[in-house]
Parts: sequence; structure tokens; C-alpha cells
Amino acid sequence: MTIAETVFEKEEVIFSEGDLGADCFRIIEGAVEIRLRSPGFMKADRSNVVATLGAGEVFGEMSVIDHGPRSATAVAIARTRCVRYPAEHVVDLIRTHPEEAFEIIKSLVTRLRSANRKLSRTG
Repeated sequence: MTIAETVFEKEEVIFSEGDLGADCFRIIEGAVEIRLRSPGFMKADRSNVVATLGAGEVFGEMSVIDHGPRSATAVAIARTRCVRYPAEHVVDLIRTHPEEAFEIIKSLVTRLRSANRKLSRTG
């Protein structure tokens, strides 16, 4: 797979929690919600929004980096244009362009901090 621009319509599921991840995305325009299934529920309609992402933000990178299943579901909440990066490209980018790798790492750290704050408030 090559780098490609992809359009998702409003309410379109980009990937689901548990899917295998072969690529990640950078939002060009639009917005994406990252949703986790509620504890004790296995239905996709019972979920919590853990992040809302907009232009310039990257998502789906965790599965590309650790080859694990998707940890959450990504849903376009408006018509959304993204650049889709295959896993091989992301790994090569990390090796050859440290400034781009740093942006991906920054994105992960920001989301981790946000999740930690939410967890500390609930529990």
C-alpha cells in the first residue's frame, strides 16, 4: 500500500477496536472521535469518547508501532480527509526523519496525559 489521501463521510467508522492495524492517518480536514467500548459492554454503540481530533493530528499509530490490535474505534464526525500512511512508511519515517517521529511521539504523549487526567478524575 502507498501513501494515499482518503475521505471518510460523517459517522463512517475508520477502524474498530480490536482490528489489526496496517496503517495510520493524519487528518487534513474534518474531525475524528476516538471511542472506547464501555466496560462490561461488547456492543460498538456503547462507547465513551476519549478524544476528538482535528486537522494536523495523527491517529492509529499505536497499532503500527507495536503491531497490536486497535485499542479504540475511530469514527469520522464530519466529512474528513486524511492521509493514510502504511506501516512500512511510518517505520521508515521514524528511522529517517526524527522530526516527524517526534511529532508522532508528541501525539502519543498528549493522549496519554489526557487519559491519565480522565482516569484520575474517575477513580
